[in-house]
Amino acid sequence: MRLDEKAVDRFFRAVRRRLRRGALEYGDASFARPARDLVAEIEAELHDVAGWAFVLCQRLQKLQRLAVRSDRVGSCGSMEDARPSKGTKASATGARRQRAGTSAHRRSVKARPRGASGAAAQQRDENAAGPSEG
Repeated sequence: MRLDEKAVDRFFRAVRRRLRRGALEYGDASFARPARDLVAEIEAELHDVAGWAFVLCQRLQKLQRLAVRSDRVGSCGSMEDARPSKGTKASATGARRQRAGTSAHRRSVKARPRGASGAAAQQRDENAAGPSEG
């Protein structure tokens, strides 16, 4: 990775804007404050940065877990390949719905006469449904 000069410029422009905003809001008193006060301010900010990093880390880990679950399904895979988490009501309900949908699909495929596939099956299904309005 190389030093991105434009990124450095953007970073320090943001720092200058914050310094100017602080000077307008608080005056230039920061330059006269005792060093121990400034150290305490920096320490508090570092705790904030660490806290926000922790929050972001937790969110990223959750996204990673979701991505792993979605990878189990695969881009062309069946939802049957995805196993719900144990002990969760929502995943158990989803699995039941999924199985019911799969069973209904199997029944509709079995109901087709042998050799009825593609356009022929679609035409048969449309004819069985009766004339459409319109």
